[in-house]
Amino acid sequence: MAPRHMVAAAHPLAAAEGLRVLDGGGNAVDAALAMAGMTAVALPDQCGLGGDAFLLVYRAADRQLWAINGAGPAPLGATPERLRNLGYRRMPMAGIHAIAVPGAVAGYQAAYRLLASRPWSELWARAVAYAREGVPVGELTASHVHEQLGKIRQDAWLSARFLVDGNPLTAGQRQTLSELSQSLQDVADSEGESFYRGELGQRILSALNAQGGFFLGKEWTSFAVRPEAPLMIPYRGAAVAVSPVPSQGMVLGEALLILDGFALGDYPYGNARAIHLMVEAIRQGFSDRLHYLEDGVSPDIVAGLLKDQYIRQIRAALGVDRVRMLPGGFDGLGDTTFIAAVDQWSNAVCLVHSLGLSFGAGVTAGETGVVLNNRAGRGFRLDRGPNLLAPGRRSMSTLMAWMVLDKGRPRLIGGTPGGDGQPQWNLQLLVYLLDWGLNVQEAVEAPRWTAFPGTDSDVLGRLPELRLEGRFDAHTRGQLARFGHTITMQDDWGAGGGAQVIRWANDHLEGGSDPRVDGCALGS
Repeated sequence: MAPRHMVAAAHPLAAAEGLRVLDGGGNAVDAALAMAGMTAVALPDQCGLGGDAFLLVYRAADRQLWAINGAGPAPLGATPERLRNLGYRRMPMAGIHAIAVPGAVAGYQAAYRLLASRPWSELWARAVAYAREGVPVGELTASHVHEQLGKIRQDAWLSARFLVDGNPLTAGQRQTLSELSQSLQDVADSEGESFYRGELGQRILSALNAQGGFFLGKEWTSFAVRPEAPLMIPYRGAAVAVSPVPSQGMVLGEALLILDGFALGDYPYGNARAIHLMVEAIRQGFSDRLHYLEDGVSPDIVAGLLKDQYIRQIRAALGVDRVRMLPGGFDGLGDTTFIAAVDQWSNAVCLVHSLGLSFGAGVTAGETGVVLNNRAGRGFRLDRGPNLLAPGRRSMSTLMAWMVLDKGRPRLIGGTPGGDGQPQWNLQLLVYLLDWGLNVQEAVEAPRWTAFPGTDSDVLGRLPELRLEGRFDAHTRGQLARFGHTITMQDDWGAGGGAQVIRWANDHLEGGSDPRVDGCALGS
């Protein structure tokens, strides 16, 4: 709890930097950008210049709320036929052809232009210094290094920075990222322009095409992001703002609309039937996402999926005490990190940025230290239907953020990483907070369930499971099984995610930070 302002992030160095900026008179965008730079250094396996970034920015002065979808397009030379001719039957999850134009820097630019009050070079000065001087490797990053050894060993820069004598770095070892330090400095000094239309961008583009990439150049030099309106979803008398398409925020939005017709608050906290209803609502959202949603989707289709008539039909068909069989999707949790900031003027920012999977495509751009995403690999298809790979198209993205507004003002902001875990874990957070009255720390610590499969990875058509953290009691597990769910048990804290939540109370702010990652909430 804190009286003036607050931040929450998945790494203590990032949270400390965000609070330092706020204490020095900076605003919420300043703090969020400072934390974004710091997480690129402290969590280099999860986010950075080569990834994507989605934001919600509330500007208190004019009570405007903006969504920023920092997601880049596929290479202009990429077509399904060209990849099939190389022997691919589905999109690769790693390597040069998994990469889309990184959208993170353009997302930061859009937020910076909306509200920032400090020079970008000042906001990233400490991140630049930490990259040059080194930071201790965290527990989560160390585990990702072990998990992704095959990917790391395929890339010379990753091998040099994440292996010592051929062995993976371990938690606590200091790691320097001097090449990344210079790239961060270039981006900050140019306010992002060098990444797309300057020397740094040319170096990255040349390095990728030297490895066989299909980039033609214009998809980089012409790329920019403009703020747009978020989706506004009514729930429990409030308005929940979520990131619009190509974000997967639509999945969360549809699930909330479905559940708004059920009095979940009448069930005891953690009740099996309430959980079952949430799972069914999320699976409906996943199914509709797979069938209808892609970059450039008609607004009529989006409106139709959120229309009262359609939502009432779904509620009527919902299996209140049985599992419905819906088309299965993909597996994949991903590695992402989430940042939240609220300043003393009530400006608010949610920022989620990601490389896709751990270490993205496993490709770095020469000696720039920029690790590239695998968003094209995760989001596109080579066969048919929505999200078919096409030159210059953006793929659907799992990244999303949300804010709960009352009378046009934010009252809750939050989010979590986790690929296809994001819409369902965010749904759980919102139900725990709005229906069951948990406080912010209780909500992020609550036992987590995960409906598998979702929509986003290279495993399609797997049989459905409901994965439960081990802290769910035997009665709840048994009742969910009787409803028809195939139960798979995980460790007590094994679901994943790294939720960060900030709530306005009567005369103070309250922050909660997920113990499944290494971060914290800080305020003053």
